[in-house]
Order: sequence, then C-alpha cells, then structure tokens
Amino acid sequence: MNELSASTLLYEVNTVMDRIAEYHLKQGVGISYSRFAFLSAVEQYQSATQHQIAQALRISDPASSKLCAEAARDGLIAITTNPAHKRQRLVSLTLSGKTILQKSMTLLDGCFSDICERAGVDEVNYRQQTALVLDSLNNKYKEMIKQ
Repeated sequence: MNELSASTLLYEVNTVMDRIAEYHLKQGVGISYSRFAFLSAVEQYQSATQHQIAQALRISDPASSKLCAEAARDGLIAITTNPAHKRQRLVSLTLSGKTILQKSMTLLDGCFSDICERAGVDEVNYRQQTALVLDSLNNKYKEMIKQ
C-alpha cells in the first residue's frame, strides 16, 4: 500500500468515519449524522441562538433556521423568544432531544473504542492528540474568519 499524504489520509479517515457514524446512527437510533451534529451543537450552548448554532456547524443562518424548524417539528428542540432580545429565538434540547443525543454519543463512543482497539491504537492517547489538533484548527479558523 502506498503511503498517503497527510491531507489525503485526513480526508479518507473523516469520510469513512462519517459513513460509519451515519450507518450506526441510522440503525441504532434512527437519526442521521447531520442530525446528531445539530443536536450536539445545541447541547454545546445549552440555550443557543440559531446564529450560534450556524456558527458551530459552520453553515448559513438560513440553513440553521431550517434545521431548527425540522428538529422542533420532531420534538427534539424547543424554540423560545430571547427575553433579552425580542428578535432572537433561543433553542434548547427537549427531554427527547437529550435522550437521543445521549444514546447517539454512547453508540458512537462504543464504535470509536472498537475501531481504536481493532487498529491497536491507544484510544486515550489518540483522543488527547486529536484534541490538541482540533484546538489548533479552531484557533486557525477563528483567525481566518476575522479577516
């Protein structure tokens, strides 16, 4: 097997991991990977604006609004008016949304542990190293969007 460049390797790992996550989430919880990412973004902020969700997912505000409408229709989030800013709407997970997110995280964490074990990779070390890379990427991204 030819050695892959870092950029190709990263692309391939992300692509296959996304596909595996999509499969397991559909089979085990009945949601898509993009729905999981959305619920995770909402949980990250506890009570988020649609704009904050768009920023977290790196999508447009109209796309975030559409995702919010769909998740509200499905009973996964509650949307309320921000008392501090009447034109803003706040989004938070419902009990159903929290339950689905927790089930999804447990499922994906187990899947990831299995993948690390089968690859002979120390999961704790991998997570620590990946967190460092992610922090660096986020800092670079923040610099880019300020320009």
